[in-house]
Amino acid sequence: GVWLLCNLLLLVGNYAFAQQVSPLPQKAVRLYDKAVALQETQSPQAETLLQEAVQIAPQYRDAWVKLGDLRSARGDFLPALNAYEKALEIDPVSRQLVWFYAAAVAMRLERYDLAADKLRAFLALNPKNERQRASAQQLLRQAIFSAQAIQNPVPFSPQLLGPEINSPLPEYLPSLSADGKTLVF
Repeated sequence: GVWLLCNLLLLVGNYAFAQQVSPLPQKAVRLYDKAVALQETQSPQAETLLQEAVQIAPQYRDAWVKLGDLRSARGDFLPALNAYEKALEIDPVSRQLVWFYAAAVAMRLERYDLAADKLRAFLALNPKNERQRASAQQLLRQAIFSAQAIQNPVPFSPQLLGPEINSPLPEYLPSLSADGKTLVF
């Protein structure tokens, strides 16, 4: 649910922003453009090109964002978070969704307090897109709940209910009825 929405926002967000305006070395820009063209088919090569681009131009915000996108899509969340954080150090305002992307990756890393901080920063920038704002608010609630749940664990000791219930066969989706008196699976 939320992770799919985060990835969808990630894809849509990349096309919604213009290239940064500050002058960059042409070689870095060419590497970035080539990496963007390759990202769909040859992600490892695209990542290598982006790494070269940020070596040439460490302040190349969009290259850091794209590097974060590629790493996140690959499931390499800590390097993705590092890339997004570098982009935010360079420019924390003009690409608001980077805050959201960083928060989504922090959630995957189970760094809920960090995710909440990044979501608050995103919401403080007053995003105009209502769907993005609603997604950020929902993810913020989840991050806060998760952080509190970890800090205040509830004792849990599941017990077998006997051979009539716990059979060697798979019991699919056990749940209680609304009145709490009937176990359905």
